[in-house]
Amino acid sequence: MVIARNRSIADSNPIPRVVVIQARLESQRRSGKGLALIAGRSLIGHVVQRALEIRNVDHCVIATTDRPRDDALVSHLTADFGKRIEFVRGSSDDVQSRFLVVAETAGPCLMARITADDPFKDPSLYERGFDLVEQMGVDYTSIGSPPMPLGLDIEVFTSEALLRSRELFPTEENREHVTLSLFQEPNFTKASLQVDSISPSDSRLTVDYEEDIVFTSRIAREIDALGGGFDLATTLAALDRVEKADKGAD
Repeated sequence: MVIARNRSIADSNPIPRVVVIQARLESQRRSGKGLALIAGRSLIGHVVQRALEIRNVDHCVIATTDRPRDDALVSHLTADFGKRIEFVRGSSDDVQSRFLVVAETAGPCLMARITADDPFKDPSLYERGFDLVEQMGVDYTSIGSPPMPLGLDIEVFTSEALLRSRELFPTEENREHVTLSLFQEPNFTKASLQVDSISPSDSRLTVDYEEDIVFTSRIAREIDALGGGFDLATTLAALDRVEKADKGAD
């Protein structure tokens, strides 16, 4: 396992808050999608830009693989964001192990997980998630409101819970999905982050396929037209515009 960083994670505050973005260029669905352009900016660029807007965070870490192909991902992000981000590189299959490197290096901390498929995360919801885990003293939180468009949920958890998850549930599924046991198993305490005024939705705001790149590019352009805000309300308003336009075209 290799950790490469621009500044020491160990030099953070006593109980740091760490954002971890899992990313790789290899994909069975749409290979190289992390560098695909979403309204003129790379998908991973959108993800990192929003992650860096989360306030009161000590470190933003890109957890990618040690495969040579992901050298291009590291180079791209370093050119865009420089020393504002750090890198952990490790197993392609054992995604959870990359998060464990961060947890073991940082020591006790709060961790946010972001997947590089989701370009429209609301930074303020992660701030609330960090606060909720800290104030309630729980292991894990995600959004407990009615189902949101896929790609807008958040996850925040403690590093101690992640380490315990690895020990108690060393399954292939848990290693691949990182937080599966934190969400499913009664061994971990949870609190739901409540978000008001959201209608249930089965819309997709994540990128798996070529058509998702086209759709999220339309959403990104509408967000820009609405002022470029990163907040959930702006994203949902942009989604509403695009979906109404599609219905009108039918």
